[in-house]
Amino acid sequence: MMIRFDTTAGAIAIATGLMASSAFAQTAPTRPSDPQVAAQQPDPETSDDEAIVVTGTNIAGTAPVGTQAVTLKRDTILNTGNTSLADVLRDLPQVTNLGIYREGATQGGYNATQANGINLRGLGIGGTLTLVDGHRLPSTGTVSTITEANQIPIAMIERVEVILDGSSAVYGSDAVGGVVNYVTRKNLRGVEAAGRLTLVDGYKEYGGSVTAGQTWNDLGGLGAGNIIVSYDYTWRDPMFASSRARLSQNLTQFGGIDNRITGGARNGGVGLQSGSFATPGAPGNIIVPSGGTYIYYGIPQGNGTGLTFANLSTTPNLLDTADYTTYMGSMRRHQAVVLINQELSPSIEFYFEGLYTNRHTRSEQFQSNGPDVCVAATSPYYIAGIPGTAGQTCSTGPSPTDTRVPGITMQYNFQNAIGSWGTDNPDENYTLISGIRAKLPGGWRAEASFTYGADNTCGICRYDNNSSFGAFQHQVNLGNINPFSTAPLTAAQRESFVGTVLQFSHNRFKDVVVKMNGSLFDLPGGAVKAAFGGEYTHTSYDLESGGNISPGEQGDYATPSRDNEFVWSNFASGRRSVVAAFAELYVPLISEQNAMPLIRSLVFNGAVRYDHYSDFGSTTNPKLGMTWEIFDGFTARGSWGTSFRAPALTDNDPYVGSFKFLTSFPTNVTGVNCFSPAPGLCLSNTLILFGAQPGLKPEKSKSWSLGFDFAPRFLPGLKVSTTYYNIRYSNRLQAPPWQEAFGSNASFALYSQYAKAINNTGCVQGNPSTYDPALLPYLSAVGLYTLYMPVAGRECQVQAVADGRTTNIGTTNQEGLDFATNYGFDSSIGTWNVGGSLTIVLKENAQYVAGAPVVDRLDTLGYPVSVRGRGSIGWTDGSLGANLYVNHVGPYKNTTPLNNTVSTHVAPWTTVDAGISYSFGENSWAGLKGTRISLNAQNLFNRDPPLVLTNGYASYDPQQANILGRIVTIQLAKSF
Repeated sequence: MMIRFDTTAGAIAIATGLMASSAFAQTAPTRPSDPQVAAQQPDPETSDDEAIVVTGTNIAGTAPVGTQAVTLKRDTILNTGNTSLADVLRDLPQVTNLGIYREGATQGGYNATQANGINLRGLGIGGTLTLVDGHRLPSTGTVSTITEANQIPIAMIERVEVILDGSSAVYGSDAVGGVVNYVTRKNLRGVEAAGRLTLVDGYKEYGGSVTAGQTWNDLGGLGAGNIIVSYDYTWRDPMFASSRARLSQNLTQFGGIDNRITGGARNGGVGLQSGSFATPGAPGNIIVPSGGTYIYYGIPQGNGTGLTFANLSTTPNLLDTADYTTYMGSMRRHQAVVLINQELSPSIEFYFEGLYTNRHTRSEQFQSNGPDVCVAATSPYYIAGIPGTAGQTCSTGPSPTDTRVPGITMQYNFQNAIGSWGTDNPDENYTLISGIRAKLPGGWRAEASFTYGADNTCGICRYDNNSSFGAFQHQVNLGNINPFSTAPLTAAQRESFVGTVLQFSHNRFKDVVVKMNGSLFDLPGGAVKAAFGGEYTHTSYDLESGGNISPGEQGDYATPSRDNEFVWSNFASGRRSVVAAFAELYVPLISEQNAMPLIRSLVFNGAVRYDHYSDFGSTTNPKLGMTWEIFDGFTARGSWGTSFRAPALTDNDPYVGSFKFLTSFPTNVTGVNCFSPAPGLCLSNTLILFGAQPGLKPEKSKSWSLGFDFAPRFLPGLKVSTTYYNIRYSNRLQAPPWQEAFGSNASFALYSQYAKAINNTGCVQGNPSTYDPALLPYLSAVGLYTLYMPVAGRECQVQAVADGRTTNIGTTNQEGLDFATNYGFDSSIGTWNVGGSLTIVLKENAQYVAGAPVVDRLDTLGYPVSVRGRGSIGWTDGSLGANLYVNHVGPYKNTTPLNNTVSTHVAPWTTVDAGISYSFGENSWAGLKGTRISLNAQNLFNRDPPLVLTNGYASYDPQQANILGRIVTIQLAKSF
C-alpha cells in the first residue's frame, strides 16, 4: 500500500491522525510513550524535582516558561530503529538537511571532515546549539567548524530535549534556531549488551555496544554513588554512487542530460553550449574548438605513438564517475562514555563525564581530469592533420593563462593512470566534564563545573594519490609521459606528479561555569525563584596544511612543491576568550492556591545574559516568557527574546583558506571597464577574493512565539499543542552575491560595497602610488591560493574587483506554525498511542543588502519547504509491540531547472517507516529473560525521492530527501 499526500491539507490530516508513538525499552511498559512530549514539567521518574534542571532554564524544579519544547524519550528513540542520534533528530519536522552536514563524501558543502550537524528551522548548522547534559562541547572541522551531532551512542541516552526557540539568554552563542540537549542515563545496575545490523541496497552497517553500571550506598564513608561505562562500535561499508541509477552522470533515462559530456560534441557533432567538459575514458579525447563550441575525438587504445587523424574516433571516450565515486565512504567509529557520581557529604556531590569518539571515514572520488593537457606541436606525440587545429594554441602550464604555444588540447584520464582519489578523514574527539553540586541553606543549590574538550581531524588526507596537474603537464612538456598511451605508468612517472596532501586541524575548548539557584520569597502563587552565575570559555584552533609534489609543478595552487619531500606549507591559528554573566527569575503569580476565573495559573520568567568576546566585543541578550493556564487543561504560552551566533574562529581567519586571483570570467553587461573579445560580449579583468576575513561581527536574531496546549481531564491521554513562531535573523555570515553586481547598472550601484570598478589610467606596473586607490585594500588582503591568474605583477590590468569573502550581510525572516497531537489509550486488544507532528512554514524571505528586493525563498530549491510532518501509531500488548510512522515533505519549486527554463514543480514525498519488537520478560526462559529483539524498516515501500533535474549532476534534492531507499535494521539487546 502506498499513501500519497499532495496538499497541505493531506499533510495536516496525516500528522493530526498519526504520530508519536509507542514504545518500550528492555521490558514493555504498560503504555507506549509519547515520542514528542512537551517538556513543561520535570521528569516524573526522578524523585527530587527540586534538583532537576531541564533544558532551557537554569532554575531547578521548573520547566521553560512560554517556550516550545520537545522531549524524545529513550523508548521512543529505540523504537525508531535509527542507529545514531543524528538520524533520530532528522525525523523531527523542525529539522532539515539544508547544508547537508552528514557523513558522505559527495553529499555536499564544505563538510570535508564528514561530520554530522543538526539544523533546526533550516536557519543553518551554526544556529543550533548542541549540548550534553547542559554542557557545551568542542567543535570539529577544518575550514569550517560545527558541533558533531553524534557525540554519544544511543546506548547512553536517557532522553533528548529540544528547545525550539532562541535561547542565548540562557546559553549564549549559537542558540538561534534552538537547542538540542542529550541527557545521559544516570542510573544503571547490571550489564546491557546489544548488536545491530543495517541492510541497504549498496552497503551494510553493523555495530554493537556494551553498557555496564554499578551503584553503592557507601564508598569509604563518602556516601552513595554510581558509575556507568559504555562502549559502542560501528562499521559501515562504502556505498558507491553507481548503486543508484539516479546518481549516475548520464541522466537521460530520467529526462535529464548526459553529464558525461557538456558543451561539446557527441559522435563528432557540435555541442550546444560554449564551454568544454567531458569525463574522459581511457586514454582520453582530443578537443577542437568549433565556432564557440567543441568537437571531441576519441583516442584509441594502445601505446599512443605514431597516431594520425585517421586513428581517432568521432565517438569520444567517456566514462561515468559514479563507478569510481563513493556516495558514502566507509566509516569506522569507536565511542566510549564514562559517568561517575559520588556523594562527598550529605550536601555535596561530585560528578564526572568522559566522552570519547574516534571516527574514520574513507571516501573514493573520480580522479578529476583537471585542466586540459597541452601537447605542443614540437612534442614527439603531436598528432598532425586534425581538422580545425591549424593555428590552435594551448597552455603549457596548469592555468589557461600560462604560456601558450602551437599545439593540440586533450582531456587525459587520470583515473586510468593512477586510480581514484582516496580521501581519509580521521577524527578524534573527547570531552571531559567534572563538577560539584552543593545544597546550600535556604534550599539553594550551587554548581561549579569545568569542561575540557579537544577535536583533532583531517579534512583533506590524500596519501600518495593526489595529482598535481601542473607537474603532469611539465612531464608532458619534457616528453617524459605520453598522454595518448594506455600503458601503465612506471613508478618514476607516477612519482613525478603524484604526492600527498594533508590538512589537519586541532580544536581545543575549556569552559568554567559557576551558578546558583533557589527560592527568594513566597507569593500567593508560589515561590519566586532565581538563578545567576558566570561562565568563562577559552577556545582555540590550529590548522596545518602541506604536501609533497616533485619539482616542475609550475605553480599549481593545490599543493606545495619541495623536491618530493613533505612540507607543511600553511599554518593558521586562533584564540578566543569569552566572559559571561547571566541571571534568571521565575515568578508564579497565580496557582491553584489563588486561582480565579480564567486564570488557574500564571507564571512569568525573565532571563538575561551578557557575553564579552575578546575579539569582537560584547552582546547582551534578554528573554521573557509567560505560561497562562486559562482553564483546566488549556494553557497559553508566549516568549520573546534575542539571540546571537558568534563567528567561528575560522570565519575570521583568511589563513585557514582564502583565494585571490585575476580572471576575465565575469560577463559585465554594465559596460563599465570592460573589453570585448567578440561582438556583444563584454568582459572585465576582475580581481576576485574568496574566503574568510577578519573583523566579523556576530549574527543576531529576534524571535517571539505564541502557543496553546490542550490536555483535557475529561479525556486522559490526549494532548494537542499549537505554536506560532517568528524569527528575524540579521547580520548573517555569508558570501555576498557579487555576481549580481555585473548584471545591470542598478545592481552595480546596489552592490557597490562588494563589486567596484577600478580606474587604472596612468598605472605604472610596480609603482603602487599610480594604482587606483580603491584597489589597494584588496591587493593587501590575504589570498593563500590562486585559481586562475595571480594578480602580483598584473596589478595594472585590473579593471574591477569582486569581493566574495564571508561578511555580515543580509537578513532572513521566517515565521511558521508547529502542530503536535498525541492520544494514548487502553483497549481490549492492547495499548495504543497515536499522534502527529507538523511544521508549516508561512514565510521565508531574505534581503541581502539594504535597498535590495526582498526575495521570497519559501518552497524553492535549497530553502525551507512549507510543509513537513511525521505521524505514527504505536501498539503494545504484553511483550509484543509495533509502530508505524509516516513522513511527509510537501511540494516546492525547482527554481534552477534543466536548460534554465521556467520553474518546475517538485512533487511531495511521503514515506512509511515500520517496526516490530518483542521483549522477553521475567517469566521467560532464563537464557532469554531480559532480551529484546526488534526489526525496523525506514522507507518501507522503497519509494524514490521526487525527480529534481537541474543543469548539475543530481536528479534529486538531497536537502529534502534521501536516495538510500529501504533501510532495514535488526537489533538484539540483552540485560544481565
